[in-house]
Amino acid sequence: MFKSAVISAPFLEHPIVDVSYVEANEFDIVALGNTPSNFVFHGKFNLEQYCNCLLTKIVSLNKSKIKPFIRYQCEQLVDPFVWLNKLEKLIDLNREHFTTKDQNIKIEKALVVIELLRQEIESNKFIGSKYNFKAVKQKIQTYKTPEEKLSYLLEVKTEYLQYKPAVTNANEVPFDVQCDLLDHYLKFRCS
Repeated sequence: MFKSAVISAPFLEHPIVDVSYVEANEFDIVALGNTPSNFVFHGKFNLEQYCNCLLTKIVSLNKSKIKPFIRYQCEQLVDPFVWLNKLEKLIDLNREHFTTKDQNIKIEKALVVIELLRQEIESNKFIGSKYNFKAVKQKIQTYKTPEEKLSYLLEVKTEYLQYKPAVTNANEVPFDVQCDLLDHYLKFRCS
């Protein structure tokens, strides 16, 4: 899509969907697919491809879908604030690629959305991933008895296993394993 190579930003998290295992939705960045698209990875993960896919996706979406796209990406992440900073950096590093009026309007909208989401995160109004283990640990602290804590932990783990998200961070310990570890820890403390 772009005339020259995209300059990459150092994303630490990069939610992508492997379509050989799950079906992707319109906001996913797709991996290992057979779909002829600029949003598809072929082979191993590549940061340059990921950055190219992100920028291509933003300028290809309708303006009304830019905010839901960026929010959707953030909901898959452990640290959406850092990811938003990297996305802003990616846009700034590649300004020369946006040559049309439509592309520039979409990029400006993306920058506004980035700032709004950062403000939401800073004011604790952003509801991140439903299966964010940090949030689960904070919630558990609000329960008084070990039984209540263990019950809540079992509830979120069960829901996670029933409705596993299509996108998970390969560099992170799986949510259900983190729940098991905390479960063992709580039971140990109670005995």
